[in-house]
Amino acid sequence: MTEADPNRLVAVADFPGCKPVRIQREDIDLFDGRFEYWDAHTEVAMVAEPTATYHEYPAQRLARLTERISLARGSPIDTVGAADLVWRDEYGAKARIMQADQTVFLHPRRDRPKGPAMEVGDKLPDVVLEVDHSTDVCQRKIEFYESWGFPELWVEVPDHASPSRPKGKLPGLRIHVLGRAKARAQGSLRSH
Repeated sequence: MTEADPNRLVAVADFPGCKPVRIQREDIDLFDGRFEYWDAHTEVAMVAEPTATYHEYPAQRLARLTERISLARGSPIDTVGAADLVWRDEYGAKARIMQADQTVFLHPRRDRPKGPAMEVGDKLPDVVLEVDHSTDVCQRKIEFYESWGFPELWVEVPDHASPSRPKGKLPGLRIHVLGRAKARAQGSLRSH
């Protein structure tokens, strides 16, 4: 997988199941809807279909699962839910925003985000969940997660298909180990 080039423009085809909606820089913080991705250069957000219960079940199941794991290990785990993941340009302005469906912090006392969004470059969530109900994360979004340094991306394709789901998407959970976490895992496999 190649690193997401910050200068490469995103095409509508990169986000199947989404519609491009113009949201100007000065209005992005006021936008109250959900989107998959926003780019400051084009001032375009990729907005998915309205959220359905089929989309929300996997995120809630992950939150319940992490509660059980937290009880078993005897230390807290935080699931934050849908959140903005912000990448800033060299001047500190918001350059790109993705909205994850669920985020998990295995060590919330140490790693919890400081502000209303999760800033790329700060402590990132240990796991990000994307629900591919009507979109296709692997088309382009996974590229950004990897280049931004996220350790793990879980992609859930619900059993119930939406009309805009890309053909050939099979229901189930796929876990992608990304970036540094991938290198660590491969290094530990070689040493055994």
